[in-house]
Amino acid sequence: DTTASVLKISHEQFQHFLKQKFDLPLSSLENLAKECNVTIDNIFKEQIDFQQIEGQPNSSLPVRYKKAAKSKRRTLLNIFDYISNKRGPHYLHYILRSFQIDPDTFTKANEDETINHLFLTDLLSRLHLDGFNEQDILLMGQNSYNTNKNGKLGQLIPVGKSPKATIEYFFDYLAPLFDLNYSYQLMKSKHSHYQVKIVQNEDIAHQLKLNSLGSRLVDITKLGVISSFPQYLGLGPARAQFIRSFHDGDASTELSFQYLQ
Repeated sequence: DTTASVLKISHEQFQHFLKQKFDLPLSSLENLAKECNVTIDNIFKEQIDFQQIEGQPNSSLPVRYKKAAKSKRRTLLNIFDYISNKRGPHYLHYILRSFQIDPDTFTKANEDETINHLFLTDLLSRLHLDGFNEQDILLMGQNSYNTNKNGKLGQLIPVGKSPKATIEYFFDYLAPLFDLNYSYQLMKSKHSHYQVKIVQNEDIAHQLKLNSLGSRLVDITKLGVISSFPQYLGLGPARAQFIRSFHDGDASTELSFQYLQ
C-alpha cells in the first residue's frame, strides 16, 4: 500500500502492475522520481545511487561531493539564483534532482556550509550541455554581486578606501576567506588595470585525485566574479579577459581586468 501510495495508484492497480497487466502512467513515475529525489531520466538511464536513497536523509549530499569539501555553498546559491531567473525554479529543481540532491539542501541559512569543488565542475558541465553558453556562465559569475552585496561579503567591504586599495583588499584578505580551492595573486596593480594569477590548492586536488581542479567553465565563472568586484564600489562591471588558462593547455591561469572610473 505504501508503494501504491507513492505511485498514486490504487492497491488493485498496483497488483495488476506487478502481474504486468497494468501500465504505470507517466505521472506515477514522476511521483516515484520525486519521492526518491531523482529525475525520470535517472530512472530510465539507470543512473541512480540506491545507497544515497536508502542510507541518507534527503538533505544529505551524495558521497561524491563530500570529500575535500572546501567550497562554500554561497557560490552555488548565486548560480542557482541566475538559473532560476533564466529558466525558472522548476528547471533548477530538476537539475538538482538529477544529481540526487534535494533543492532544500541549499538555503541562505546554510550558505557557509561546505561542498567540494567537483559539484561546481559537474553542474557547469551539465548546464553547458543544456544550452547555457560561455556568456551565460560569465554572467552567472557576475551575478555574485547581486546575491552577495547585502550579505556577509558585502558587509566586509571596507568603506572609504580608494578603489585600488579596496581591490587589493579583495585579493589579499577576502579571497582566502571565501575560496580555499585556489589562491589569487595580484601580479600587477596600476590605476584601474589589474592582472591576477590563479593557482589551485594542490592538497585539495590530491585528495580528489585530480591533476587539475575545475574546468574552463569554472574559470569563466571566476572571470565573472572578479569582473563584478568594482560594483561593490558603485562602479560598473570590469572588462575582464583571460591572458592564459591552465585548462586551455597553458602552464597557469592568469587574467586581467580593468574598471571604468
